[in-house]
Amino acid sequence: MTKKEFERLPKHVKPISYDLHLHPNLETFKFAGNVKILVDVLEETSTIKMNSAEIEFTDAKVGEIGATCAADAETETVTITTAAPLSVGKHSVEINFVGIHNDDMKGFYRTKSTNKDEYGLATLFAATDARRALPCWDEPAWKATFKVRLTVPEAKTALSNMDVVGAIKNENGTITYEYNETPIMSTYLLAFCVGEYDYVEGKTKSGILVRIYTEKGVSHQGNFALECGIKCLDFYEDYFQIKYPLPKCDMIAVADFAAGAMENWGLITYRSVCILFDEEKSTLRTKERVGIVVAHELAHQWFGNLVTMEWWTHLWLNEGFATFMEYLAIDNCYPDWSIFDEFIGSTFYRALDLDGLDSSHAIEVPVGHPSEIDEIFDTISYCKGASVIRMLYEWIGDAAFRKGMKQYLTKFSYKNAFTEDLWESLSEASGLPVGDVMSGWTGRLGFPLVSAKVKSWDENGLTVTLTQKKFSATNGAVDAACWRIPISYIKSTDSKIEQVLMSDASIDVEIKNLPKDGWVKFNAGATGFYQVHYDETLFNAIKPVVKNLTPRDRVQVEADLYAACKAGIEKSSRFLDLARCYKGEMDYNVWNDFSSSLGSYRNLAESLGCKEEAKALLREIYSPTASAIGFEKNDKDSHSTGNLRSLVWGQLAKCDHEELNVYAAENFKKMVEDPTSTHLNPDMQGVVLTTAARQQKSLDDLIKLHTGFPMQEQKSRTEIAIGSVQGTELMAKAIDYAFSDAVRQQDMTSLLTTISASSLEGRDAIWAMLQNKWDFWKNFKGSFMDVG
Repeated sequence: MTKKEFERLPKHVKPISYDLHLHPNLETFKFAGNVKILVDVLEETSTIKMNSAEIEFTDAKVGEIGATCAADAETETVTITTAAPLSVGKHSVEINFVGIHNDDMKGFYRTKSTNKDEYGLATLFAATDARRALPCWDEPAWKATFKVRLTVPEAKTALSNMDVVGAIKNENGTITYEYNETPIMSTYLLAFCVGEYDYVEGKTKSGILVRIYTEKGVSHQGNFALECGIKCLDFYEDYFQIKYPLPKCDMIAVADFAAGAMENWGLITYRSVCILFDEEKSTLRTKERVGIVVAHELAHQWFGNLVTMEWWTHLWLNEGFATFMEYLAIDNCYPDWSIFDEFIGSTFYRALDLDGLDSSHAIEVPVGHPSEIDEIFDTISYCKGASVIRMLYEWIGDAAFRKGMKQYLTKFSYKNAFTEDLWESLSEASGLPVGDVMSGWTGRLGFPLVSAKVKSWDENGLTVTLTQKKFSATNGAVDAACWRIPISYIKSTDSKIEQVLMSDASIDVEIKNLPKDGWVKFNAGATGFYQVHYDETLFNAIKPVVKNLTPRDRVQVEADLYAACKAGIEKSSRFLDLARCYKGEMDYNVWNDFSSSLGSYRNLAESLGCKEEAKALLREIYSPTASAIGFEKNDKDSHSTGNLRSLVWGQLAKCDHEELNVYAAENFKKMVEDPTSTHLNPDMQGVVLTTAARQQKSLDDLIKLHTGFPMQEQKSRTEIAIGSVQGTELMAKAIDYAFSDAVRQQDMTSLLTTISASSLEGRDAIWAMLQNKWDFWKNFKGSFMDVG
């Protein structure tokens, strides 16, 4: 059967406002709905076409004119045909319908409580699932206002985007909540939640009420998100010089949630591990993650909600910008976190790793059918998008960036915009050719490899020839059209960052008065979205002083060299020689990226039969740092020491470190005896679980902990441990456990990928599972399963 060609909705009828009344049902998991849509008919017609999915229609009318509904499941549309033509002008479309609370984590779905056998309801409408809750124009350009009423059992709380204006008790034991009308907005930002909640609350400097909703009894776990949320809202209002336009900002933890979070205007939904933090049970990494995710979603309240992309082709504008702004906000609110140092490993190099593949895609790609949208909610849209925006920010400066953003957000408030609109505002603010430079970064896949070669070096200084080619992870450096690259560099004689715009395939850079025992490093602070390959002279000048560079530059030196080795441009021996220069490294953010490179070498060594030799090398590299920080917190710890402790000991867990094995066995036994105990430093809990798991002969104790831990964060750490067991028999049982009801669907993939990454045996086991369960995976529902 031939698939119907995708078409966007017709433009002869447009929505103005929705008046929606839903009756959720937590017993039948079906809901009844009534919606009255005020529309503007732009040309005479007898048909109105909108989106709909998993909805049964009871009846419909337009004004007093009767109408029929014809749903098309394949195109997820419904066509309403009236008995008489509709004249040009405004009309009211009224539809009664029935929908389902599915368990696919999309639409208006059901979610099971963390530690109780009861359900609540939540929504996830992005990108195209509002149509599962009501018939609507489910495209971002069709903005409208929404008045919502929800009728729920009296014992339940019902939340939506706006504040409650009325609550009426009904005779059947239900209560109907009515909410203020929303600003004009896209359908994917509409939201409802129904359940039994506690909350903590506070207000911003401008009086915005902020609440963090949790399951009953754990509201204290929302305290940090509340603090961070208030700080970020204050920061964004000041930075954009535009007030948050709603009277309240609710944020809620949802047990079953496919994405990390969703920026619904005024009711932001989060996977519980992305918003809950417990001082006694949570890791420092969790605290930082909560901060980053909260900052990201709140950035969307302006960039995405107030101003929205016209179509999903411009998705990167939403996600890339919010990802950059999350770091800018956290850097302002929590400067001791040094969060832009972390950006290099967690965002910048994640993007470069993917974009170096021939299978990558441009930041901005044409999107047609809605099924294509999920494919671009990926590392390129988020991480490369954020990285090129950061490059732009560093190039034009904070003042011009800030001015341009205010201009853009003011001009397009409550409207839709294109990428070119943003470039125009930033060009006007900076006086620089932003559009000309940035189009080369957003409109094509890949990035440049800049090769640096000494042309001359004498008493007058150094001249370096820079050459750009497209980096390819499989073919090395290949000829391609030139990028316009903002080149920056630092040198040994002073700390000043110099800049030059490289537009040609090759340029010479003169560095005056640089002695022959000095050094130069290009891409200072890793601000430009490119990699650098040095000739032997320049590399040997940097290598002895690499530990004196900034953390960002230390990461870049090893990461660029490692990428060159993988692509066959450089010998692996040079990387391993450099690796020994990092022994005793005490910065978490340097290790965060470096450990990934070393892990790949460990896997390669295992496949070549050199597993024990690789373990010995890694013990040599990691042990000095591990010994310096020990297992427990102490007064000498800096902010990031907890993350460092977890990382280096976690790497040694894979290397048969005798002292760690003893420590892990002792603490694992105590945890099994009492899963609620808080005797162990949370930053080391995952290390202990994973180390002990590698020694287990059965899953019994791990499953006991998985069941007994009260927080989802702890359960998630245990799932990683279960994925770390050794031996084909235990791996098979771990795979079965991943598919059991004990593991939430959203967490299944992390357990399975841990097994795959654990060893060659693990990869073989997962490959066999994929083949045996292919029917399951090809029908797997849930577009964000790998989003954290």
